Amino acid sequence: MLDDPESRHTLDSGDEDTAVADINASETDAFLSAQTPNQILTHHGLSTQKFNYGIDPRHPNIWLIWLIQVVGMYLIGVATAQPLIGRLTEIYSRRSGLLTTNVLFLLGTIGCGVAPSLSFLIAARTIAGIGAGGIYACSTVINNDLLTERQRGLVGGIINLCYGVFMSLGGLFGGWINDVWGWRMAFLIQIPIILTGIVGVYLFVYVPRSPRPMPSWRRIDFLGAASLIGFLAFMLVGLNLGGNILPWSHPLVLVALPLSAVCLGFFILVESNPKWAPEPIIPLHLVRQKTVLSVGITYFFTHVSAFTIAYYLPVYFQLLGYSTTQAGLRFTPTSISDGISALITGIFLRVTGKFLVMNRVLHLLNIAGAVLFLNLSLDSQYSYYFLALVCAGAGFGGILNVNITSLVASVKREDQALAVSAAFVFRSAGSTLGVTLASTVFQNMLRTNLVRQLAGEDDADRIIRILRENFEAIWTLPESMRELVRDCYMRALWGVFLCVLVTILLGAVASLGIEEKVLRKTMEEPDPLQPPAP
Repeated sequence: MLDDPESRHTLDSGDEDTAVADINASETDAFLSAQTPNQILTHHGLSTQKFNYGIDPRHPNIWLIWLIQVVGMYLIGVATAQPLIGRLTEIYSRRSGLLTTNVLFLLGTIGCGVAPSLSFLIAARTIAGIGAGGIYACSTVINNDLLTERQRGLVGGIINLCYGVFMSLGGLFGGWINDVWGWRMAFLIQIPIILTGIVGVYLFVYVPRSPRPMPSWRRIDFLGAASLIGFLAFMLVGLNLGGNILPWSHPLVLVALPLSAVCLGFFILVESNPKWAPEPIIPLHLVRQKTVLSVGITYFFTHVSAFTIAYYLPVYFQLLGYSTTQAGLRFTPTSISDGISALITGIFLRVTGKFLVMNRVLHLLNIAGAVLFLNLSLDSQYSYYFLALVCAGAGFGGILNVNITSLVASVKREDQALAVSAAFVFRSAGSTLGVTLASTVFQNMLRTNLVRQLAGEDDADRIIRILRENFEAIWTLPESMRELVRDCYMRALWGVFLCVLVTILLGAVASLGIEEKVLRKTMEEPDPLQPPAP
């Protein structure tokens, strides 16, 4: 069964219930977690605005600060859950992990829909992030257990296609629901779908565990798990607060980031000592492997760029005067091309069994998209930024499929789930660092340009503060000043898109370390990484 490396199944082995349930769980997760990035952008700003007026009347635009916290805590939840899934599901079974994370996602989503305050909403988003991150990680691990190396790329492409379709619907659907019924309904309407996924997992995913001589709880690497969570949480909190909500010199930021480094050092110490961690959360010997490390660094930089685009392209659409629903619709090319590219990549992997050539092409496509974004202007035609979105989406979607396929092909079967967990550490760090880096660049460039353009205006400092906190204030300005301010925003976006290009180039360089390996067609083919049977 899936619980033990030596008893893995393929789709050809007749284990159809498990295969159907796995793919169904992955697609359900795709709908639920894929809508999150775009729905955050289309309705979270409004949900925080609804709460702000009872929080601090001295700061009527404090909603922007709360928005950063809502989004950031969701990402922290995702980041802390994903790296732990590999080892914990080895101990307690994949089925238990998938059920638990689905339930957490359900509770978090319900909490968001009924939240009486912003503090409650932030806590609920954290729980939802833990659930969503865990669901994605569990589905990825189960796919690797169930499928051969060539099947994994193809099925991963199919799931990514569903992910892309539902991600495009997430922004549009979320914006439309917000406009018609309010932001709470955008959360509550997901509950029946989540319940369907939970029932499906409970009925069809049955993964028995072999008896172990040691109690399950004693096999958990508590020190490793705690130090890894501490590293990610302190790092993400520090980066999320620093420069966005608090100055970099604030004591909370100055404490969080050094504590993150201390936790990382302790994590490395624990994982290196077999007496402290006989079954480490992430065996360090895996991270030292060339392909695993290259995939991890590629994950890091591609997620920095992808999340930067996801969070700041809506600013461009707003500058053009689009509503939240229209902005969500404009994301459709990225999401659809993401899924189609992943599917085409999966077919290529299935047919050829090789991935290096495709990897190079996809990174070139990603670079082309970044160059197009860098040259966006307020006068750009729809066809121009449509092409930019398609290139960026196609490059990113295909790269993810190649990355995970090359990763699991480079390690032994029993190490695949743990290698995926290791890669998720890089991925999670990149996701949040992308938002932080882009925010720092955007805010600094915006302020510099506004000060220069509005110099000499009456009450310039107050106008600049309002414009940095409340984007909608642009439309209340006189037309001559409005055009100057829009130009300032575009200059700030240029700085953000320059960061996108640089990180995409760094990701492409990191991917050069991924080594080619011919993918096996069946589980019965000898694995060159496995020692020969005695």
